[in-house]
Amino acid sequence: MTFEQFKSRYLLKLKEQDLASNDIEIKKLFIAATVLLEHQAKQLKRESRR
Repeated sequence: MTFEQFKSRYLLKLKEQDLASNDIEIKKLFIAATVLLEHQAKQLKRESRR
């Protein structure tokens, strides 16, 4: 998922909850989500080798 896709989906979800955000917060969340996904991918690779 690209940053723009993440941003649009995130903003839609916030709007559903009557919340708002700014670009810096969204960029931080995108980075955090990317880091978690990369970690999960590494874990799955390790587990599949066993």
